Amino acid sequence: MSPRQHSSGANGGPPALLLELDGAVVDLHHDGHRVAFNRAFESLGFECVNWPAHVYNDLLGRGDGTPEGFIAAYFEMMGWPEMMATSDRPRFLTKVHEAKQEEMFKMLRSGQVPLRDKVQEVLEQAAGDGAPLAFISGTQSEMADAVVFNTLSQLPASVSESVQVYQSGVVPQEEDLSSRGDTQEEDSTTGGLEGQLRSAQRGEKQKQALNFAAAFSASSSTGSSGIGIDPNLLAAPSRQSVTPEWLQAVASTLGVPSSRCILLGSTSSIMEAASAAMMQQLQYPAEWPTEALMSMQGPSSQALVLGIAPGRA
Repeated sequence: MSPRQHSSGANGGPPALLLELDGAVVDLHHDGHRVAFNRAFESLGFECVNWPAHVYNDLLGRGDGTPEGFIAAYFEMMGWPEMMATSDRPRFLTKVHEAKQEEMFKMLRSGQVPLRDKVQEVLEQAAGDGAPLAFISGTQSEMADAVVFNTLSQLPASVSESVQVYQSGVVPQEEDLSSRGDTQEEDSTTGGLEGQLRSAQRGEKQKQALNFAAAFSASSSTGSSGIGIDPNLLAAPSRQSVTPEWLQAVASTLGVPSSRCILLGSTSSIMEAASAAMMQQLQYPAEWPTEALMSMQGPSSQALVLGIAPGRA
């Protein structure tokens, strides 16, 4: 039985498991970008430059937010190569970054960025239990597809074929439907997964807007302001890539209420969004447990991975 079939009941079967791909499933920073930088330096003849984890961590807090600035932060701290003119530094930084990107793509295309410890065990058990599985990919670059390929290629077919992959922020900002002539039915039938997400997210926003408007109307009914609220104003999309409404839309496409979803993440932003979406949140711990999911007895139960409390860092 497929995960979607198994979750057809609102409160039956195991909860859905959503995992933040870039952080909880694979550590792109330390096992990907850091290693790619070291390989790039070696390929350019700078074997003496090697960034261990503690150096890379320190560099993450430096620089100007650009790849070149990230590299420059290291050489500003440790000293630039001798005989390199100041005017040559920008070209050198670009060359290092290009070499690093090439090495990173090589690693991803050959499945060399490893899964984090115990991830495969957790996924295999969840898939065996028939739990709906989803990866939330936050990579906002041309590398996104390669990250997904790297990850799925390391999983057995029984797991990789069960996983739905969602790119955070891919749902377009809703346009005026009257100008497009669109309907929710058209979105869900002609747009595939993206269409389902648009439809589900629009439905969540509309529901929340109407609930808010109704609550406001009730609370102000005894007043004299006479102020009315257009629910469409409350449905304005957020600028965040992952919002509570977006996660609720993902849950909807999985066929599971958000209250019966467990999100395993590594960043505070997605954890906060999951909390607002009424999902159970598990932050990747320092050490993984030896077993995977424990069952939920009801939507209000605490969702646990053995030895991990919700929200534990």
